[in-house]
Amino acid sequence: MLSNNAKKTSFDFVVGITLKKEFNIIKFLKEIKIYLSNRTLIILFFDNSKDLKTYTQCLKFQKKNKNILVIYDNKTENLADAYFRLYRLCSNLNTKWMISMNAGWRHYPKDLLKFIKLSSIKNIDCVWGYREKKTNKSNFNRRIISYFGNILSFLLLGLKLKDLTSGFYMIRTKILKKEISKLKKFKSKYHFIDTELKFYLKKYNYNQVRINYKSPNKTIPIKIILDSIKVLFYLFFKNKIFKF
Repeated sequence: MLSNNAKKTSFDFVVGITLKKEFNIIKFLKEIKIYLSNRTLIILFFDNSKDLKTYTQCLKFQKKNKNILVIYDNKTENLADAYFRLYRLCSNLNTKWMISMNAGWRHYPKDLLKFIKLSSIKNIDCVWGYREKKTNKSNFNRRIISYFGNILSFLLLGLKLKDLTSGFYMIRTKILKKEISKLKKFKSKYHFIDTELKFYLKKYNYNQVRINYKSPNKTIPIKIILDSIKVLFYLFFKNKIFKF
């Protein structure tokens, strides 16, 4: 999937973004590049659900930018599997940190600076982004579901982070590789992967930064909620039985 040259090239950061259909994707990529050094690789990951127009635009942008890498994986099973394959890919690169973020200004490009600022601190392995009421511009229903998801995850999994469902974070690549290598795939099929990953990384040192977030989606499909509940209780019993 990656050339040997790409694997050997050294970067400070790799930013991983999964994509389907995005409006103004090139404008968004140009904006995030403003806040990133030349020693940053941006991976745009597409699967079978890709939007042809978005994919074509990214391929053209890649030709003009040496630190943009477009990946298409037709074996991806679902959203969580797309992230798993992306993270596994990022963890095998010669880079210090992996940053995961969403496109479409769901996550604000300028907030990248908050993560990068903490990258030089030696005793930090993960930097987790968290949303507050005034920085979370998503629909009320989504905020309520996320709020109760945080409470349940805190009570059942003992995770003491401010925002367990946020998908904007930075992880040391060597730590990510160590933990990803223990898995065949995420148990989650959808958005609960962010909480699942934080559960696997709970023993590592971390810091937290406040981020801005917005989502154009007004509801969360019931299948995603049910999948989240199923995986939450799976992790709960795993934690109880195996003292994970």
